[in-house]
Amino acid sequence: MQGVKIICQDYERTLKYIEKDDFVYLDPCYDPLKRTSFANYTPKRFSDKDNERLSIFVAKLKRIGAKVLLSNNITDNVERLYSQREYNRVVVFCSRSINCNRDQRGVIPEFLIKNY
Repeated sequence: MQGVKIICQDYERTLKYIEKDDFVYLDPCYDPLKRTSFANYTPKRFSDKDNERLSIFVAKLKRIGAKVLLSNNITDNVERLYSQREYNRVVVFCSRSINCNRDQRGVIPEFLIKNY
């Protein structure tokens, strides 16, 4: 497709490619709902510090003028990071069919966070 770039690198290095009115969707490792939640997509867990770094990146995208959409669990940490009024937090309900505890499968709420 013309005009599309697919790049594999640390997300912060993509800033040089992003321009005003670009659309950026971010689907990070979700903030764990509890201590035992699966969050290890790599050998290193996506930490609170990583989430803070991501929120700073989102603020940079906003300053560039990009339209940003981020999905994540509804946790106190995510609410704190994106509580400013320039972010719209929309609650959506998503079906989850994978869980080691059968009773915890089903539809759960999560955030879509956007700056438009």
